[in-house]
Amino acid sequence: MFGSTAVLPPRTKRWAEAKVLADCIAIKICKLYLYSNEFSLALAYFNRHLLKFAELSRGWGIGEETFEFWSWMAKQYRILAELLEIAVRFGMKLPVHGAPAIPGHAPAPSVTQVASDAARVLGLNPANALHHPGYYYYTAATCTVQRYERYMIIVAQEVSCLLRTRLTYVSSLIRIARQNNRGACRNLPDLQTKRKWIIMLPL
Repeated sequence: MFGSTAVLPPRTKRWAEAKVLADCIAIKICKLYLYSNEFSLALAYFNRHLLKFAELSRGWGIGEETFEFWSWMAKQYRILAELLEIAVRFGMKLPVHGAPAIPGHAPAPSVTQVASDAARVLGLNPANALHHPGYYYYTAATCTVQRYERYMIIVAQEVSCLLRTRLTYVSSLIRIARQNNRGACRNLPDLQTKRKWIIMLPL
């Protein structure tokens, strides 16, 4: 349904409702996996949901370069963090990702050896391991910073475009004045005065 813009055009009311519904279903499925102590499946489904909608967002014109995308990402991570926080509060035990036990008679391993052994036993990287809720709160905050940066870029572009339009407008007025009254317009405004006019023009 989301793959066809003809069936569900982007940025419409039905599209927004369907997107929220898909997010809610994804969180419900993650919650079901957590109830069953299937932590890896819960995180895998959550990551799959993010990847799928990130791919769809590029087709909708709401990719990583837009602040809407990072706003959505921040919301997803915050919801996951809140879900884990509530689950831990009611007694859920998060998995402990540590190094494997070393026999007492074995020689002391190096730090790199312990890290490689832990990675081999777990069979996954930290991004695929369920963490403490604080980790996902931090990730949500990072996405919020990205959202702010993308938004400020858009604001700067709009302000620059508006100033160029105003400067063109003032220059046109001055050019028309010179053409209509060449003798009386020798003392026309300089660049500093033009800038004052630009600021005084209504938005």
